[in-house]
Amino acid sequence: MMYFNGQYSCITCEDQGKTVKQGKGTARCFPNRNGQHVLRTDMNVLECLENGTVTKPVKGFKGISGLTFLESFNLVGGIIPDYMHGVLLGVTSMLLKKWFSPTNANKEYFIGKSLKTISSRLQHIKPPSSIERLPRDLEKHYKSLKATELQAWLLYYGVPCLFGILPDTYLNHFSNLSEATFILLGDSITTEKLDRAESLLAKFYASFEGLYGSGSCGLNVHNTCVHLIHYVKLWGPLWAWSCFAFEDNNAVLLQSVHGTGIVTKQVMLCKQIEATLRRKSVNVIESRIWKITYKANNCDVCGKLISFENFEGDTICPDLPEKLEVGTDGQDGYVKYYALVVNSDTVYAILDKYEIVNDSPISNLEGGKHIVPVRKMDCEDIKPADKLTETLVYVKTCPEVEECIVMMPSRHGHEVFK
Repeated sequence: MMYFNGQYSCITCEDQGKTVKQGKGTARCFPNRNGQHVLRTDMNVLECLENGTVTKPVKGFKGISGLTFLESFNLVGGIIPDYMHGVLLGVTSMLLKKWFSPTNANKEYFIGKSLKTISSRLQHIKPPSSIERLPRDLEKHYKSLKATELQAWLLYYGVPCLFGILPDTYLNHFSNLSEATFILLGDSITTEKLDRAESLLAKFYASFEGLYGSGSCGLNVHNTCVHLIHYVKLWGPLWAWSCFAFEDNNAVLLQSVHGTGIVTKQVMLCKQIEATLRRKSVNVIESRIWKITYKANNCDVCGKLISFENFEGDTICPDLPEKLEVGTDGQDGYVKYYALVVNSDTVYAILDKYEIVNDSPISNLEGGKHIVPVRKMDCEDIKPADKLTETLVYVKTCPEVEECIVMMPSRHGHEVFK
């Protein structure tokens, strides 16, 4: 098939795109057609493959493919534009380069002169442990961020870090992509949410060419805005079929090999050891990460227990390695510490309470509704540890930008939160 920069390079529809000037050369762009795209079918693709050759392709296809011999395999619905490479390493990475690259210094969207400020805001954020990679210095790394870092930027960090720096039109535009992606990564996606995501992506696509130039509206933007909803309807949320899991397993395979001998034997031996450990104890893998020092009646305690005198009763408190943000019975709080009340053998969380700021400028953005500005209240709350419902991402960038909390889109798929 034609590459991404060739005519008819979309696997899902028959949009041939158009060639436009880009820098000193040309680029293949896919302009917004307001949903008027002729979708490919399995039969149409088979006909194109039979009639196309390397020198004379038919609608992007150059000849027969081995995939046609796979029984019951659909040549359109079975070949999915990947979220990890298309949305994150594609569209999101491109936007960062647009905003920060000196080659765009004469553009309205260029904010490279504020890169140090944005990077400082980013590095002030302390994400929860479920986001494995800590924010890095954007001045040094914005061109080479990993897919997981780009995901955290798109979902959690981008809007607060860019607020007041990126022109409002562009920030509003970016917020549409942020919320739409958040919705499509959800545990379960209702029809109303799917319609919301489709509307946000349609607005993102409609404005993209005018904001960033037609040469930037390539196949990744086209697939994200036109076809991503279609594949979510076919295959479920993005986390269920993205390349994250496959990339993770590639790393597992590499880490299983420690010599130049028979590679397959080394990998299988490693898997056999893991299976044996799992049969011996279901907690073996978890115990590598968390050292359980005490079992209370409502949770397991990890870490060192120390005396704590400013609490009524005979109490000891674990010295936690980090603070976690949690949702508690519809209210949001920031865990200051946990306290174990010995006479009841119960662990409680002592929280600073927060309230939603409804009149924040961030709340007025067209998208980004999953990012909620909050304000610390002058009171505390105490909750049993087992009543804390979920971990939220707490985003505090600088005094000029309000504190925000962001829900995580899904509890499934560890790769979503790396």
